[in-house]
Amino acid sequence: MSIRSWGAKLGAIALGSVLWVHAITEQSFDKEVLVRLVVEDPEIPPESKPIVALLSPTVKSHVKVRVTGTGKNLLQMDIDDFVLRVKTQGHVGVTRTYLLSVGQIEFASVEKQVQFEEVIYPKEVSVYFDRLVEKDVPIELAVTVSSAIAHVVVGSPKVVPAIVRLMGPRSLLDTINKVYSDTISLKDVSDDVNIMLDLQSNVPKSVTVKPTNVNYTADVQIIAENILSNVPVNIRGRSGTRFKLIPEQVVVKIRGGVDEVSRIDPSSDLGLYVDYLNDGENVLEVKNDQINSNFEILSIQPNQIEIIRE
Repeated sequence: MSIRSWGAKLGAIALGSVLWVHAITEQSFDKEVLVRLVVEDPEIPPESKPIVALLSPTVKSHVKVRVTGTGKNLLQMDIDDFVLRVKTQGHVGVTRTYLLSVGQIEFASVEKQVQFEEVIYPKEVSVYFDRLVEKDVPIELAVTVSSAIAHVVVGSPKVVPAIVRLMGPRSLLDTINKVYSDTISLKDVSDDVNIMLDLQSNVPKSVTVKPTNVNYTADVQIIAENILSNVPVNIRGRSGTRFKLIPEQVVVKIRGGVDEVSRIDPSSDLGLYVDYLNDGENVLEVKNDQINSNFEILSIQPNQIEIIRE
């Protein structure tokens, strides 16, 4: 077969394909599509308290609709351009049912020649009207920080803000007492932590959270030890009787974050004391009221001291 014959055949096939595609795209077809459902809150006077329209939890965010048009127009159809909008009116505590129709479908462009024929499912939606209110709730952190070797997390991590504001229907906000952060686990941390935490989006879609993220910080320090001399010891339970301790001061070894142990005040942060019970004992154990939990007491020397009446 000659090259000319092959060329003629290929040309005929190409022309036939073009004509077939043209015929197919110009024919009318129908198909089912999902159109986004939007239920508007009722319009109220500016001086009135806002009302919110709530859909039943079983109603999904899209409506199934039958649409017809040419094959070409159906192929070019962008379903995001269409929305079925329900306008509502009602009072707090009232439930109303609204029928859905293709006449409620709005679209951004009229160039795509398609025709919405019917709403397949759901045919109607129930709307409950509730008061729109605000509520402040705390944040529940889901963060774990593990320090690296020879490091320690000093104090409790901080989150700013610690309280967030919710806005939504009163019936839903009454069931929400806290908002959770995203779950994060940080390991082998040797530097201070300063990150933004997103809040989980597990609240109902009709509830907004402000802000949507918070600042989380943790103080991470190198572990250090310090020896404190001349630490005073107090006497408890002496009932006005004058006593004297021998020795009156002790030496304390502490361990904690390097910044913490360097600024410990021996007279106020350690809280060393002995309990005098008036039972004849004159050698007493030195105890402590450790006010600052950011360090630990390793040893007290001597750990027992003598008490005598002056």
